[in-house]
Amino acid sequence: MEVFTTDDLRAVEGYLSNLSQIASIDETLNQVCDCSFLYFYRDLIPVFVNNLYETNLKSSLLHDQSILSALSDPETLLKQVRHLERDTVTGLTPCLTGYQNFVRNVLKEEYAAPICEVIETNLRYD
Repeated sequence: MEVFTTDDLRAVEGYLSNLSQIASIDETLNQVCDCSFLYFYRDLIPVFVNNLYETNLKSSLLHDQSILSALSDPETLLKQVRHLERDTVTGLTPCLTGYQNFVRNVLKEEYAAPICEVIETNLRYD
């Protein structure tokens, strides 16, 4: 005497497969949304930041956090570098420090400096 039919077993397998996909949604999203590739395409970073500034002039600050999070994704990749010596004080590799300095300079030049200019201009007119 069979307790479950073949169709019942297939339905249960389908439900378990769906539950497995739902349970691993965090891993899937992390893999799909990982922007570590930006380290290898540094020429795109100033364009993103400049576009972020231009977009913010026309609308509210909606994309800032997403862009900044994307710019920080390569840091996880660079923290795994084992062949370079680490700084004794910070524990960071030269490539990670260089990337952080590069992003900081781009944000300063392409985002903060234009905002400061707009603010200064507005203050002079007032």
